[in-house]
Amino acid sequence: MELLIGLLLVGVAALAVPRGRVRLAAMGGIVLGAVILAVIRPAPSADLARYLPDDATAPDDARFSSSRACRACHADAYESWHRSHHRQMTQAVGPETVLAPFDGRVLVDGPRTYRVFRKGDGFFVDMPRYGTNGETPDQRMVRPVVMSTGSHHMQAYWIPSPHVDEPPARVGRALFNDRCTGCHGTDGRSKGEVEALRDAMLLPYEIERALDEPAHAQLDRRDPQGLAEIVRFVTRIQTTGRLMQFPFVWLVRHQRWVNEEHTFLQPPYTPAAAEIWGDPWSDGCDQCHSVRPDYDWSADDQRGEAEVAELGIACEACHGPGRGHIALHRDPAARYRSHLAADPPPTDDIVQPADLDHRRASAVCGQCHAELVVHDPETRFEPGIALEAHGGVVQFTPENPPPWLAPILEDEPNLLIDAFWTDGTIRIAGRNYNAQALTGCFTRGQMSCLTCHSMHDGPPNDQLKGPAVDDRPCLDCHPVIGADVTAHTHHPAESSGSRCYNCHMPHTTVGLLTLMRSHRVDSPSAERTAWSGRPDACSLCHIDRTLAETSKTLTEWYGQPDLPPTADDLGASAVVAWALRGDAVQRATAAWHMGWGPALEAAGSDWQVPYLAILLDDPYAAVRAIAIDALRRHRGFADFEYDYVAPSAARQARGEAAIARWHSAGPPPDRPTAFIVDGQLDRSRIEILFERRDDTEVRVNE
Repeated sequence: MELLIGLLLVGVAALAVPRGRVRLAAMGGIVLGAVILAVIRPAPSADLARYLPDDATAPDDARFSSSRACRACHADAYESWHRSHHRQMTQAVGPETVLAPFDGRVLVDGPRTYRVFRKGDGFFVDMPRYGTNGETPDQRMVRPVVMSTGSHHMQAYWIPSPHVDEPPARVGRALFNDRCTGCHGTDGRSKGEVEALRDAMLLPYEIERALDEPAHAQLDRRDPQGLAEIVRFVTRIQTTGRLMQFPFVWLVRHQRWVNEEHTFLQPPYTPAAAEIWGDPWSDGCDQCHSVRPDYDWSADDQRGEAEVAELGIACEACHGPGRGHIALHRDPAARYRSHLAADPPPTDDIVQPADLDHRRASAVCGQCHAELVVHDPETRFEPGIALEAHGGVVQFTPENPPPWLAPILEDEPNLLIDAFWTDGTIRIAGRNYNAQALTGCFTRGQMSCLTCHSMHDGPPNDQLKGPAVDDRPCLDCHPVIGADVTAHTHHPAESSGSRCYNCHMPHTTVGLLTLMRSHRVDSPSAERTAWSGRPDACSLCHIDRTLAETSKTLTEWYGQPDLPPTADDLGASAVVAWALRGDAVQRATAAWHMGWGPALEAAGSDWQVPYLAILLDDPYAAVRAIAIDALRRHRGFADFEYDYVAPSAARQARGEAAIARWHSAGPPPDRPTAFIVDGQLDRSRIEILFERRDDTEVRVNE
């Protein structure tokens, strides 16, 4: 402010100076000062409250109360929940919640740059305006960061839509509804065969280009101002959400910024020609990352009206709305009646998942941890009901999809192929309910999510019950096996090969740049692996064994059928073959297990380095990220420098450097199933399998 006042005083004085060099110098000083002011001016103050979703607990008739109301009576449960990653899933931004460095660094995505910086307790991004590359000052915008999502694997950030601070485009709306509703419907909500314009995510230049097409020839070109107002209105309704995602996320494990597109297992990402709209918070993210979200678009105000009972995954997400429960227990008479055995206790509508049957208890988790098609988007899940009453649980039914799934497959024809192994096992991380729903322990027994997990009695990382992971949940139902574990597993009782979950819940789901356990509890089968492509647990631990060798062992131990004739992998172990010729999900699975502790213990280490080096230049960013994590677990590679989003030439160079470092340690021991013979790699066989790589496009987007 002081600098601005000084510039004004200099300007006034300059006007009083006679024309000439002195006045010219004074005016030049003003221009220079203005430039300096533009560079060093403080960021705009962020009144974050006006951007955040409104508080749904505020109205007198609200059914929800938030975790704040639970704390006084349930202090221990509150504290254990407060330590959890569920609580941290979505948070208002502040110095104590932001994990990424907002230190003025510049991030790059194709032709565009982004600066992340901090001013006091506020966090900001300087980025291109949507539809531009931000090459000039008028093509850039500074937006405050309002919310964060995630705290465990990665953290994403939410910024206000640029339209939130702008007045409604009332003139453009009136002109649009006068001239365009015949095709597009009132306010662009669609009419007839024409798709809705609202939330179509068209950029301003795309709208202008569309208006020049023959389909819009009837518009009056003699009214350029009117056309400009229509463009302004149509641009505004492209993003009706109040908050939008900043395109970069912070990877906690890697301690780095990357474009979010590099965090999914999907085909290679090519930066768009111009900055595209960010994903709206209220377009589905709110449903599982907050409690009782609601959203509506006000056509009159042209604003998105969002509200939540609480950010993050809090008490009422699992126990249901608490206002009635609180009112009941604040009533002394009701409390006394609840303790009198002669009187029936007053009705309490709070839900305790542990008291539900195993299906409805699991539904509490499944409301978010399932691939689900909700029956009625206006109706929200509440704990205590069956998940199937709320939505259809998606399973692998490509030949005969249920009626509620068929329309989804018309819009997303590859959904089932991408999301599932062909034996019907889901492979998207976090969709554990879909897998559990196919498990005999659930369909014929009483297993639920709560059999193994607890929000309040387990550590935050996996929320597994007990002080450590053990086999008790399984052996409680299978006591005969528990009486002699080795007789069942054919492995030493204390080895990783005798852990129930290693054999029956292998890591075959992908997400968050890692592999996670499948929650379809079944037994390893080489035959099923051969026809479905889903890696079996034996091969993922004994990563130096061929699938034929695994099949022979399973036949001897468990009487499984012999493996039918399969594709010739030239004698490679199953994991080596998947790393070379597999599709992207198989390659990711192979890479992860080449760095997995039990697999290195069972099959030895170091010989995996050449295959991980090859995967450092995989077309899929997620495969590369998983491969470098695995490589750094091998001797001599903990400090290996590599950037998984670098250009291909740089990635190839680092792969060659990895192999050179591996060779420098001396001739490796022979590993015929890894094509290492007489201390040398058999590159010819490696190239043959590499040429067979399955390049079918796969998208496993959690």
